Amino acid sequence: MLAPFACHPDASRGRLYQERLSSFRSPFQRDRDRIIHSSAFRRLKHKTQV
Repeated sequence: MLAPFACHPDASRGRLYQERLSSFRSPFQRDRDRIIHSSAFRRLKHKTQV
């Protein structure tokens, strides 16, 4: 069951590069970790959002 504001995976344009499926992490967790550990995201670390 998806939240009302969630996007359905079937509406996705897919991935630019195919990746092997992992038995440990879902594609969502992999994408989340990729964003959180990116240098662009870390530069926003102590910034206040206004």
